[in-house]
Amino acid sequence: MMKNVFNNKGLTLIELLASIVILSIVIVSFLHFFSQAMLFTGKAEDRMTSINIAEKVLQSVKNDTANYTGEKQVINGKEYEEVKPIIINKKTYYPYVNLSKETPESLQLNVVHVLIFANKNNKSAVSELYSYIKSEEQNDK
Repeated sequence: MMKNVFNNKGLTLIELLASIVILSIVIVSFLHFFSQAMLFTGKAEDRMTSINIAEKVLQSVKNDTANYTGEKQVINGKEYEEVKPIIINKKTYYPYVNLSKETPESLQLNVVHVLIFANKNNKSAVSELYSYIKSEEQNDK
């Protein structure tokens, strides 16, 4: 028995195939991990870009320089006005803005809700942002 353990005849074909199968299983699992990591990185990049766009749109709404397209869309029961689409990194982002008076009269604030979509036909926003701006009524007094 000890003689068979220490023979120097080399690897058999079955041993070689078994090692190749084990190695390919390990490599495929790592390739799957890297492909999922790339998808996650792409989604995170879209989310960060859309958050920056939402902040930019919010600032333009506060400064009253937002470039509206005139198109309106009802999203979750509220009417949003479309802002001119923004193209960054060869991707188009579609911002929508809703100005509403949801605060008490004494505060005289308007709620600004900005939604950013990566696809115009998609129903779920990539990012959204809320803020408050002073209502025009306060500026008139």
